[in-house]
Amino acid sequence: MIARQEELDDRATVHELIRTADLGEASAINDAPTMVVLEKLRQRLAGQIRTAYSRLYRRSGGDEDGFEQRSQAARDILTRHRRARRPFVLFLRTFDIQFVLGSPRYPGDPGGVYFLRDRINKRLKRGVGLVAIAQQGELPFMRSTKASAVPLLWLENENWEPVVDHLIGAASIILTEVTHLTPGVVRELELIRHHAKEDETIVVLPGPDMPFDLSELSPPLSDFPRVVRISELPAKNPLRSFVFADLVTRIYEIARASDYERLAADLNGEWRRRFPVTFDGVGEGYDRLGKFYLPRRVLGLALARFQKALTAAKARHDLRGIAEQYVNLARVMYAAGDPTASRSWLEQARSAFDEVGHKFDVAAMESELAMSLIKEVMTHSLMTGIDDELYRRE
Repeated sequence: MIARQEELDDRATVHELIRTADLGEASAINDAPTMVVLEKLRQRLAGQIRTAYSRLYRRSGGDEDGFEQRSQAARDILTRHRRARRPFVLFLRTFDIQFVLGSPRYPGDPGGVYFLRDRINKRLKRGVGLVAIAQQGELPFMRSTKASAVPLLWLENENWEPVVDHLIGAASIILTEVTHLTPGVVRELELIRHHAKEDETIVVLPGPDMPFDLSELSPPLSDFPRVVRISELPAKNPLRSFVFADLVTRIYEIARASDYERLAADLNGEWRRRFPVTFDGVGEGYDRLGKFYLPRRVLGLALARFQKALTAAKARHDLRGIAEQYVNLARVMYAAGDPTASRSWLEQARSAFDEVGHKFDVAAMESELAMSLIKEVMTHSLMTGIDDELYRRE
């Protein structure tokens, strides 16, 4: 009876902490976006709530929502890699807000959304594990009902960097969500570059409608060939995105190889020759996105997507693809009102087309771009005139 009362007291402590956080702290930061408010509250009270939850779960015989099992699962994945070079996906912690995917059926529907890392973990085939670095102050109850039991590593601040450094060097796919270039995020990106793992890294940024200011065209993000907005990923299966596809094919190929093949490739320094990163479909995917954004005059994203398509074409040594992306970049700059920059890209396109034996007329392309702009202006004027006429009739 006494134990039951103590458990009820622990539950009351947890609920009181959450209630106090919600009512007492929100007013101090109520100008920030809702997600930022929740994240700051969560981090501020994480230690207190974790202590109360730990006490509660110990009394009830639980293990904090499987945290110990999730830790052991992560250790098992890393043990299999150490012994036989079994491949794994590394999901770095964000130092900030985690992205969610899904379409809730009603406001606040917990079953309609899920963290990106949970969906990826659930979609990976058997034989490939995912190890995630636990977020700061991560709690058992801060998970969707659709969340999978992602194997997690909890790292203290003192040992965080050497452990992450080792994991980055070992992982076959690295994922990181970036909302701000905090010191922790910048250091992680530096470690990725140190291991020359940029080609195997996917950087996920907030959607264009989210209140974050990050430039894909400036360092350090410009150094990474696979940068994507969360809104550009398929909600049901992010692994079907073009930024994942060739890496997923590669990691399954690594998993299917024998232990001997993997160990021999690693010991002989032939890992990348035996399991190359192909960039299959990456350039085409970025090209499609750029052509989606350009007519809608989302010129910043169009420019970024064509730049990534150019990077992918260069990685594949696709001269024709390189030339085509130069033309696309010229289209963006012309639409942005910079004919000088546009002509510079067209000159580079002519040189690239010359290398593949294709004749390219810069002047003719400039005329085409000018006509496209005129048509766009006329269409806009016509639609504005129709709208004005309808307004007058009303």
